Amino acid sequence: MPVGLPNLSILVQEREAARATESANTARREAEAAAARGARDAVRQALRCGLAPPFADVVDQIEELDHGADGANADRLVETARLAPEVFTPPLVEYAFTLLESGESWFDNAGLRLLKTLGADRIRLTRCALLCIPRYFAMETAADILLENVELPDETLIAGAIPGLISIANPRRMPLMSREGVPITAPLIRLHEAFPASVETVIRRLIENPDPYSVSDAARGIAVLAGNDKLLPGHFARTLISKLVRDRRLLQASEFSDGDGETVNEVRQALALAFEVAPAKIDDLLKAFLLGASEIGEVRVFSIYRAVLRRSRFDHSEITEATRIALKRVVWHAARTDRLDVLREIESILSGGPFDLASLAAAEVENLIGVAILIQAKLESLNTEPAIHNPTVVAGLERYRRQMTLQTLRRAFIKWAAAGAGTTPAAARTYCEILGNLPSEGQDKVKSGDGPKSRPGDGDYLRSQRRIAPSIHRYGRWLSRPPSLRS
Repeated sequence: MPVGLPNLSILVQEREAARATESANTARREAEAAAARGARDAVRQALRCGLAPPFADVVDQIEELDHGADGANADRLVETARLAPEVFTPPLVEYAFTLLESGESWFDNAGLRLLKTLGADRIRLTRCALLCIPRYFAMETAADILLENVELPDETLIAGAIPGLISIANPRRMPLMSREGVPITAPLIRLHEAFPASVETVIRRLIENPDPYSVSDAARGIAVLAGNDKLLPGHFARTLISKLVRDRRLLQASEFSDGDGETVNEVRQALALAFEVAPAKIDDLLKAFLLGASEIGEVRVFSIYRAVLRRSRFDHSEITEATRIALKRVVWHAARTDRLDVLREIESILSGGPFDLASLAAAEVENLIGVAILIQAKLESLNTEPAIHNPTVVAGLERYRRQMTLQTLRRAFIKWAAAGAGTTPAAARTYCEILGNLPSEGQDKVKSGDGPKSRPGDGDYLRSQRRIAPSIHRYGRWLSRPPSLRS
């Protein structure tokens, strides 16, 4: 098919037409804004009729705010209400309510503060606060009013306010930007206490929304409410897992470079909270979703186990049943799966050693070494497999990546086993018995890391061996005692 050069005159015409359309739209919006402002000026002029100067001055201050005049200040209007509330006649109070209820966002901050200072109708003021929260111009003021009157909201307006309350309770983490201010969690928590069904219905609707940002709102809201109701994350576990494992857009997201990836992280943390409260139930759900999951979906499932283990591994948290089940699932699946990305996810879970989970590793010494043996068998099978079946460069690189991943995994499992063996004589005895009973042929790599060659990670293995040496020594002394003295 012939390819021609672009006709520059046509491109210029299209550009000029787009500019003209944008200019016309801008002029139309400005004309509509001016007409609306003129209509408000006419209402204010009618309010002024017959008012004494102190009363008319209130109208003038509101008009200055509307016109954005130099020196216009909401604080001045609020201070007037505090010092001279008598100048705010019922028609002026009604006008302030009308501006808020009609969506005049320029008046949100001043209007809410003004009516709160005047002690105006609390039910109507609370309704105005709920209307203002989705507009984001006076969210903190509106949330403060809602918190003071949490028993009064119009339940039909709660849905629109929830995303805004979540945004101030648990602001979204933005790459390269630090969070400013202190999260304001009380309004969201108190509203959930007063209207649990309504709030949870909104959260479920946000999760089911195809927009990842709405899903992010839901996950962050669950994280806030879980601090007050630990069972709440479990109410949404199935829907969250489905979103994480099957949503096409989230499956394509990078966890470290975009907004959708941040949504993935937030959903994972919400599921980790659910797992910690009901580990057996959530583990069963995750196993069910593994059936038929894509490779990246399977990776996402194990990233949840990573989040659960991380809390106890690095944060000095107590080892719980959730931690035990998560580690067992990771160990069991490492021996079962052949998907490279899943193996790499498990490698990242185990990387560096158990740290604060050494005592848990002690209970799993036998399984950890067993998986290392199975991985060694996979390596030997891969090394003996002829490459001629698929001699392309890409296939060779893929083969090399798989070898490196399996070697790293084998070292990681031995390292965890060694660290666990270093915590108790019983674990050290199991460790020594298993390795001592292995045949030399074919299992030298399991017994001695990667052998005499210096490779990355060998030093970690040797350090692990040195850590368990005192326990092995204590076990030897224990064996040397008469049976009557062993305890």
